[in-house]
Amino acid sequence: MGIVKVDLCARILPDDHKCYFVFPGRGYKYFDFMMENGVVFIDLPNLPNELFLGKGEEEDNIEREQLIRNGVVRSILYRRWIGIADNISFEEYYAANFERACQQSRTINSYIGFLNNIYLKIDKGSLFILPAPSISGDVMIGEFLDEPSIVENIESPELPGVVYTVRRVKWLRRIEKYKLNGEILRRIASPNPVRLIEKSLYKYIYDIAYGQYKYRDHYCIRIDTDSVVFGFSDNLILNLFIIDSIRHSAEVANYGFDFGESKFSMGNIERLEGLLEQRITINSPGSIIISAKSVIPFIIAVQFATCSAVAADSAVPDVVITNSIQNDDVAKSCSIGLEEEVRAGMRMAGYDDWRDRCIKQRRLEIQGKMKTQTRGIVMK
Repeated sequence: MGIVKVDLCARILPDDHKCYFVFPGRGYKYFDFMMENGVVFIDLPNLPNELFLGKGEEEDNIEREQLIRNGVVRSILYRRWIGIADNISFEEYYAANFERACQQSRTINSYIGFLNNIYLKIDKGSLFILPAPSISGDVMIGEFLDEPSIVENIESPELPGVVYTVRRVKWLRRIEKYKLNGEILRRIASPNPVRLIEKSLYKYIYDIAYGQYKYRDHYCIRIDTDSVVFGFSDNLILNLFIIDSIRHSAEVANYGFDFGESKFSMGNIERLEGLLEQRITINSPGSIIISAKSVIPFIIAVQFATCSAVAADSAVPDVVITNSIQNDDVAKSCSIGLEEEVRAGMRMAGYDDWRDRCIKQRRLEIQGKMKTQTRGIVMK
């Protein structure tokens, strides 16, 4: 019996995970700059570095609030001064306009809120959407790479001496704006620099950004197809493969399913609708989303990758599961539990069931041009 090492490639999200809209500056003018440099920031030039030191020290809260307020005022004035820099030095302009600028409390308070959010509050790993200007343009979906208050300075490519305080990000997906659903499109156009997204939209965003993930009690995988024609027979084989993959699963047994000697029955198929959700967006090419309030979608993805890695007539292999997307204790715990579940189910399946499953997988992979994010390799 061989061993197949399966990379789950799944994001295991914390229960308090959050998603945001980040706006790329007035008139979308920093979209390209943010995208090319892997950063996001607020249009507040030359913020003092000391604003981002000593976060969380309660004894300094009053002093810190005043420091942030003065820093925001100075930055707002610097941005206004840039347009008239040939006529007056910044220090002269600052001294002449500081008192009046301090009276604009609403503007200052708004920018303080944006600054606190994007630089000091948004957690590492939080997801965000960055929109391009036109409806035919792209939307970037990314993750914050560092903990709050870990920032860098980047010089403006257009304005010598102008520095922006930025947070590093990792781009996950690029998608045309018009392909997003109406709820996202209605909310995305607001020019506020940073806004929290409603939780009701999280699963839709995760489907696009990650494809394969766990969020609270929700497990999800995305199966992509490059087939020009994804027809009835392809969909039938896919669903038969799904049934084969979960037939001996303890998760399915926990829901009271008993397939017996037959691979499926009409009664069981109808009941499976309450256990698994399948969403098909086949536009040749397209995707199939499989989700459930159990680990079953992950079992399907691991079975698909395992079948892909071995010869169709091979013996039932052993499986070792890793997760290159995330290697922390939470992800490892999920992989260990999944590994035990898959091993138990494959031991019960036997050679004939395993061979039949592999034949279906080959049909899906070759003729249906289907693939999951999960990858399997045979270990020597």
